[in-house]
Amino acid sequence: MALRNAFCGVAVAFSLLSALPGSAAPAPAAQPVAQPGAPDSAAAKLKVSFYVSGHSTIAKLGSDIVLKEGTFDAEIDIADNSIEGTLALPPSPGYFVVFRFMPVTNTTDFVQDGLATGKVVVTLPDAQADITLKLYIALRDVRQDGVPLNVGAHCRTATPAVIRINGPIKLLPEGSVSEITSKYDIPPFSGCGVTEDLDPLLTGLVSGPGNTLVTKLRVRCIGCP
Repeated sequence: MALRNAFCGVAVAFSLLSALPGSAAPAPAAQPVAQPGAPDSAAAKLKVSFYVSGHSTIAKLGSDIVLKEGTFDAEIDIADNSIEGTLALPPSPGYFVVFRFMPVTNTTDFVQDGLATGKVVVTLPDAQADITLKLYIALRDVRQDGVPLNVGAHCRTATPAVIRINGPIKLLPEGSVSEITSKYDIPPFSGCGVTEDLDPLLTGLVSGPGNTLVTKLRVRCIGCP
């Protein structure tokens, strides 16, 4: 089994290296020239997938929310190092103390707005990533000292939070873990409240700059099917 794993690792590394510009891998045999407009761009894209977890510190509350493990599936265009990807995170329960004495619990959903985009320069076994994510932050099941606070079904930030994931990422071996710390702003909330407008309350308690996100990326697969 160990020999087989080692062989697979070498095979993945070779396939990555051979796709990179300037690679020392042997040149392939001459192939027929593709006709203009031929759909060959997919051949230059590398599929990657990561397990994603971490935690975020909300600056105004001085409390953390732990992110349940999700996935980030992406494609890297070897020709220009661009990346596009989709983040899928399960709902995360939160516990905060507001006004220094009142416990508040809630469920937070992170809803991606469009594809994550950026650049990833592959230099095996690592890569340097600069990726921008746009996420709406939605709140539900809010309880104030155990009493339900009816925020309604459409309570979320008025605009998506813009989060930049910028730093080194380990690609090999499979299962490698990388950790990147980011700073981001939480936009004002909108659509919160059924019997009363709760937007000002939640915006005042939560929204603002200086929030910290620690993202942990664990390689699920490279060259995924």
